[in-house]
Amino acid sequence: FNQHMYAVDKISGEIVWENPDNLKHSKCTMAINAKYIYRCNSDGFVFCMDKASGEIVWRFGDNLYGGNCILVSENVLFVTAAVKGFGKLYMLNAFTGELISVVDMEMGCTRRPLITGNLIYLGNGLGEVKCYELSEEYTLTEKYSYKFDSSVTTQITLDGDFLWFATEKGYLYCLDKGTGEEQMKKKKVGAVPRWLSIHEGGVLVGSVKSFAQICFGIWQKS
Repeated sequence: FNQHMYAVDKISGEIVWENPDNLKHSKCTMAINAKYIYRCNSDGFVFCMDKASGEIVWRFGDNLYGGNCILVSENVLFVTAAVKGFGKLYMLNAFTGELISVVDMEMGCTRRPLITGNLIYLGNGLGEVKCYELSEEYTLTEKYSYKFDSSVTTQITLDGDFLWFATEKGYLYCLDKGTGEEQMKKKKVGAVPRWLSIHEGGVLVGSVKSFAQICFGIWQKS
């Protein structure tokens, strides 16, 4: 939040480099490979940094509220962002920042997408879960979309053939990953679920009841 980016030696704790050109703060998840770091600003742009020096190699866009940067291959960067309140999915050339394709999401996707094979699953602020198929040409085709009671507030988590997630009104859902059909009756799990994890004994859900109160509960997968 001091609007700088740091690389820190993990043994000594010394700062290796500091980049003051990152002009805005960010809550975006970063993507990192052998040479580069990828990140979005909050109300700014997507940028690629040299991992060794911290220098910006390229930047893309303007007035983007970045959510997630994910490398879907060595050559392609997947970015979720909100532009004037509307969600966007960008596919960028990871080496140059050139735009490959873009998909409109209507409302922002703030949670990290689930990517498995050539399928991408996202939840948005309209309470929709969407499944996209990624082609060899790196274009996205929507396979299905399912509408729920409110905004999807947790990440979508894969458990075998099933997708698990929760919504702002405090309900837990389970879908068939191939068809998007509901596999159980929705369960009330908390005030505003923010996090979940799958375990053999059930689904662990973390919910926020107030600014200072976080509650966890385990729910059976049936």
